[in-house]
Amino acid sequence: MIVVEGLRGQFGCPICYLLLKDPVTTVCGHTFCRSCISKCSECPLCKKSIDNSTHSTTFLLSNVIEGLSLFCPSHFDENTTPCEAKDLKPSTIESHVRSCEKIPLKCLCGKIILRKDFLNVEYQCNCPYVRCTLCSQPQQERTYSLHMDTCKHASVKCEVCGENYVPKDKPKHESEECYVLCPFHEMGCNQKKILAKKYEQHLEESKDAHFVMLSKVQYKLFYHKLMKQIENSGKRIQNPNTTE
Repeated sequence: MIVVEGLRGQFGCPICYLLLKDPVTTVCGHTFCRSCISKCSECPLCKKSIDNSTHSTTFLLSNVIEGLSLFCPSHFDENTTPCEAKDLKPSTIESHVRSCEKIPLKCLCGKIILRKDFLNVEYQCNCPYVRCTLCSQPQQERTYSLHMDTCKHASVKCEVCGENYVPKDKPKHESEECYVLCPFHEMGCNQKKILAKKYEQHLEESKDAHFVMLSKVQYKLFYHKLMKQIENSGKRIQNPNTTE
C-alpha cells in the first residue's frame, strides 16, 4: 500500500508481511512489529535466541513510516475502480480499509466481491444455498450468518394460532404458547383452547362426545328448517294418529 514501490520491502514486517507497526529491533539487528516479535523466543530470520525485554524501539523508523503516503488496497485490484481517498497514513489506513466500500473481498466460493455488495443478500455468488433452521428460507452460505442474526430477532406470525413469536423461541412457542380452538367448543365441548401439539389427541379422545354434540345440533337445525318450510307453505300438518 506504500506509494513508493521500492520502499515496501524495507518497511514490511517479516512475520505478518504488513507495514511495520511500533517497530522494534532485536539484538541481532532485525526489525519487526513489537506485537509480532513478542511471541517469539528466537529470531525468525537468523534463528538466534532473543530476549523480548532487550528489544529497542526504533523511533526514527517509526517516524519515517508514519510520514509515508499510502494507497487504499482498491488501487491494486485491476477489476475494481479505486476509491478517492488520498494521502492515507499508517495511523488512518486500517480504519479506512475496514470501511471502504470498494475494497475487494474474497468470498467462501472464491469469487471476488466488493465490500459494498458482500452482505447484500440479492447479490448472487457461487456459494451453495443453506436452509435457515429458524424460518426454513434458503440463504446463500455467504450471507447465512447475517441472516441468522437478523432472523432470530425478527417477529413472525404463527400459521397455526396466528400469534407472533421470535424464531429462536419457536420450540417454546410450539410447546407452551401455540393454542387452537376446538371446532366443537360452540356445541358444548369444555376444551375450548387446546395446545396445537395436543389437538389431534383431543379429537381422538373426544370423538364420541363430539359426535353426540354434533348430532344434537344437526337434528335441531333440521327441525327448525322443516318448521320454517311448513310455515312458509301455509299447509297444516296432519297428525298421523288421527283420521282427519
